[in-house]
Amino acid sequence: MIRQINQHVQKHYKIKKPQFLDIPKHQDFGKRKTYYINKLKKLQTQYGLKDADTLGLYHQRFWEEFIYNAANQYKYKLPLRVHKGLTKRWAFFDKTYTVNNMKNDITDDGFLDWVRSFDKTDHARYVKDTMKPFEILFFELGAEILQNVKGYSTASPDKAVQKMTKELSTAIKTIKRSRDVSQLNKLSNQLEKLNAIGGIKSIVPSEGIVFKYKGKTYKFTGAFAPVNAITGIIKFGN
Repeated sequence: MIRQINQHVQKHYKIKKPQFLDIPKHQDFGKRKTYYINKLKKLQTQYGLKDADTLGLYHQRFWEEFIYNAANQYKYKLPLRVHKGLTKRWAFFDKTYTVNNMKNDITDDGFLDWVRSFDKTDHARYVKDTMKPFEILFFELGAEILQNVKGYSTASPDKAVQKMTKELSTAIKTIKRSRDVSQLNKLSNQLEKLNAIGGIKSIVPSEGIVFKYKGKTYKFTGAFAPVNAITGIIKFGN
């Protein structure tokens, strides 16, 4: 259809069909498969989860335990309504359990003060921390798949990687020179992810790979996500 209206060739690029890539079987496939499954099972066993359970249940179990332990520190007997309400709010961002509900339901002033303070200042950081093990696992797997791919549409793959590496290095130096605490914390967080999946050696000339499995469409990314986040700190301040 694009060709019929003579729009497949643009001023700076041309529109093509999706690039189908060749992904040969990893030379150490069995060992690597076991490696990734074992990492996933380690996360599952933290809360006794089964293969059929969801990532959402992992977060729910984390917050149930976290809230219960916090209440114990205040020697506060946690009512079920409070436990469920805070879990929904912090695990699933369901704010139907409001601050007014907290004030009405929580009878211990110390625990109430902690809940309100945590909700306002620390919750977002804890959410990121609970997601990080899964992010690193899938980034690492994605990076390994992408390094094994053949047939990238990039005209000069090596030059593209060199360009990304140079931009990354420049961004890191600029952020460190700025001494901006917020930006340095973001940099540290993203560098941890990048280093966990192989550092600059894991960079490839592609954002990711889209594939279908049992009729559903998925996407694997590797180093692109942390690299893009780091360079984005300079470009967009976030």
